[in-house]
Amino acid sequence: MNKLFLLFLFTSIIFSTLSAQEEHIISPPPSSVIADEIKGLKSFVRVLYVAAHPDDENTRLITYFARFKHFETGYLSMTRGDGGQNLIGSEIRDGLGLIRTQELIAARKIDGGNQFFTSANDFGYSKNPTETFNKWNREKVLGDAVYVIRKFRPDIIITRFPEIPGITHGHHTASAIIAREAFDLASDPTAYPEQLDHVKTWQPKKIYWNTSPWFYRGRDESFDTTNLVKLNVGHYLPSMGESIEEVAGRSRSMHKSQGFGSSGSRGESFEWLVPVKTVAGSEKDFYSGINTSWAQMGAPGIEKSIDKIISNFNPLRPESSVEDLVKLKNEIRKTDLKNEKIKTKLSQIDELIVKCLGLYIGLHSDQPYYSPGDTVKINFEAVNRSDIGLRISKINIPGTDVSRNGALNPNKPFEFSTDLVLPPNIDFTDPYWLNGNQTDANFDVTSFSLIGNAENDPVYQAEITLDVYNEIVKLELTLTYHTTDRVKGKVVQPMHIIPEISIEPLQKVLVLPVNKKKSIIVTLTSDSPLPSGELTINLPEGIKCENKKIKYEGDGVERVRSFEFHISAEKATKFEENNVSFEFITNESRFDQYTVFIEYDHIPNQIDVRASEMTVSAVDINIPKVKVGYIMGAGDDVPNLLTDVGMYVDQISVDDLNGGKNIDYDVIILGIRALNTNAELARSMDKLYNFVYNGGTVIVQYNTSYGLNVENPGPYPISISRGRVTDENSDVKILNKDHIALNLPNKITEDDFKNWVQERGLYFPATWDDNYTPLLSIKDINEDPLKGSLLVAEYGEGYYVYTGLSFFRELPAGVPGAYRLLINLISLSHSSEKP
Repeated sequence: MNKLFLLFLFTSIIFSTLSAQEEHIISPPPSSVIADEIKGLKSFVRVLYVAAHPDDENTRLITYFARFKHFETGYLSMTRGDGGQNLIGSEIRDGLGLIRTQELIAARKIDGGNQFFTSANDFGYSKNPTETFNKWNREKVLGDAVYVIRKFRPDIIITRFPEIPGITHGHHTASAIIAREAFDLASDPTAYPEQLDHVKTWQPKKIYWNTSPWFYRGRDESFDTTNLVKLNVGHYLPSMGESIEEVAGRSRSMHKSQGFGSSGSRGESFEWLVPVKTVAGSEKDFYSGINTSWAQMGAPGIEKSIDKIISNFNPLRPESSVEDLVKLKNEIRKTDLKNEKIKTKLSQIDELIVKCLGLYIGLHSDQPYYSPGDTVKINFEAVNRSDIGLRISKINIPGTDVSRNGALNPNKPFEFSTDLVLPPNIDFTDPYWLNGNQTDANFDVTSFSLIGNAENDPVYQAEITLDVYNEIVKLELTLTYHTTDRVKGKVVQPMHIIPEISIEPLQKVLVLPVNKKKSIIVTLTSDSPLPSGELTINLPEGIKCENKKIKYEGDGVERVRSFEFHISAEKATKFEENNVSFEFITNESRFDQYTVFIEYDHIPNQIDVRASEMTVSAVDINIPKVKVGYIMGAGDDVPNLLTDVGMYVDQISVDDLNGGKNIDYDVIILGIRALNTNAELARSMDKLYNFVYNGGTVIVQYNTSYGLNVENPGPYPISISRGRVTDENSDVKILNKDHIALNLPNKITEDDFKNWVQERGLYFPATWDDNYTPLLSIKDINEDPLKGSLLVAEYGEGYYVYTGLSFFRELPAGVPGAYRLLINLISLSHSSEKP
């Protein structure tokens, strides 16, 4: 089991301007921030920003509303970004969705917003909303949006995109359509009536489109701001020591997997909102029809009390405001507590009281991960760092016999330890949205306790009741793991629940050449000594194994053990029937899962508990005996997958190119976006051209048209476009059936383009020199065919290949035809004939 530290996993949504998915250690922010948060007690406005993906949100507007206007602000993302590319690693699909989810949560912690999602899965680039809704379960996604609106109860909804098809990504347009339809339906009791057992109907007052000059690039229309709402978002935030733009830049920079670092700016700047729809009585201006103050709520005296607390706040002694905050709670209790927005202020005041007290409370486990049935040693620590006496009247830690109370004297630690026995049927802590019967277009999320949530609820929480000036303040505290790293210092990690024994196949996908024997490595891992048992492999029809069961005798010491199965096939198998599974059976239990760890410094480490399965496709394929050097770009798993199929592949660097001569490889492959991400490689293209000229083969996979570090990505001119084919089932026409790349060592036909996933390819060249031969013609429905997906040029004695085909997606999915085609390209210089 990988024992790298697991950082904190955030809890479910907290609807408060005072915090945005804060870490569940109770510890105060600086006094300047507390002073700013007190101002939020005067605000009742809620704003919900709506778009399609992580990175679509306008962090300037979110920061403006949350940090400057002190509005409760949220971002509803239709998807978790699962279908995009990954600039920082090799994770795609579910793994990438986990990364981007956490990047959004980290961004909201900076800009002050709350994060929400629907159950829509990012299935990849979509050219129009019709295609999007043909994939997404439209009614389910719309229902999720209605539920979030009913729960968050925004007064204003703002979309990032317009409803006009063709301007941008189909998911973008669909998000605007969903937002407008949900705006209409959230107040209708006949729409999704099953939700009303959990939330009440709600009618937002107005919906806007957040337009900008970007939407008018290359169009005849000028950016006309007449009749638009104009917001100056260039303000300075003294409590943070930054401008709104600078805070927003830090927020946007959390989208590291997409390379969206931003430094922000200073000085006035503006955002523009196009009115889309308003309810009657709300048409006059941006805030008309919205109760924005205590006076409009019928309690003008409350606002005066808050102003007094603000004017008397002492940043050197924030605890001096606690007594007035307690009095304010009692004043608010005399108002209309049936009004949900007023009632929310009571919990916001409790948070402020705790912050003003300088209170630290932590509930720590002795390890970062456990398995069902384990005993967890818990350490409780509380320190009152104010000069106000207060008392813990009750501590409730479910599953323990703790019954503690006592005074929290100034700066005196209150500590104790106890044991918690985890239930044997406790759920693992992998993301809730991955635990159902998901499709490539939707996650299976039906529980109303989860719909809209950014991530799982905490595994364990304690409830602490404080007595402050005879006022009861209740706190929820999440059980976490703390450690001290020699480099990072204090690290707070989540308490994760994982399988007791992990059964992980080394290969997740294997293309098995027919009549060739291949080995499969399976590793058993446990935090305790492995018990005796039997490891079994379960095979689909057509795949054979010499020994399907392997007995293991535990020695009471060994915790990691690898096993090897040898499989073969006499003929190709059906792609749809290629799952191989594993299970380990002991006298007492059966295990058939393993844990994936995703670890990056800018987000909490993530886990995903997956079934102990792999994909095996028996394929008629010939493997050449060539040496491949792979220069990584933005990150993909292609070199490992080629190694698994039996090829010799080394990951190399620019330094290994040796001026293009005497390179110890037959083929050089550039990983995805290598010419976007590797400036040194871009300066070394002449070495690759020399290598080709002297008989080698170079294969360049897709690069984006923007951020390209070379003027021309080939020995002959090529211009990259944004052209792509998003329908993975689109017809593929072979243009030159006699070309060597389509015949040796494997005969490529239209059948090799069956069962592709997510897309055909992206960023195809638009124009190219006549020395390149286009081999394929591909088109999306109702569009002209594109011929730039696969270009091959003879250059000197070798071959230069430029391709936008999505090998980085197809190989991890085990698509046989993609392997056969890529291997043919690798074989070009070593095939027996040229066209």
